Amino acid sequence: MPVEPRTVTSLQDEVRLNYAWGWFQYHAAQRFSAFNFFLLVVGALTVAYANAATHHSRTLGAAVALLGTFMAAGFAAIDTRNEQLVDCGRVELAEVEPRFAICITRSAETRRHRVVSHRIWFRLMIGVFGVVSLAAAVWPIACANPGY
Repeated sequence: MPVEPRTVTSLQDEVRLNYAWGWFQYHAAQRFSAFNFFLLVVGALTVAYANAATHHSRTLGAAVALLGTFMAAGFAAIDTRNEQLVDCGRVELAEVEPRFAICITRSAETRRHRVVSHRIWFRLMIGVFGVVSLAAAVWPIACANPGY
């Protein structure tokens, strides 16, 4: 239920606003940090897989690729949880902002584009990496050419 804007805010309102903003800011930054770490993991595993392929090590290549699949699943779970925590802050901000005659979260919601969102793109990249990793794990094992 929307709160009517007031011209005078209480100390409790200010504390709620600061706490909600801090919560949102911390978890949004954590989400980006996790995604940046995911990109580092992708790079490291890609190099490891390429080295395994160069040295004709099927077992190592499959193991590295399976690790990539596992890491993609883990990062998808972490991103889901981080999004939930960011949304907790967003909900609280939407409730407190009207008391300060602020409507940033409401304005951001109405301007949100479904395709251009962190949720879609982060999870798409994580999912593609997971599927490619799974395929890369199966390929060296199923490949008929013993020379790899």
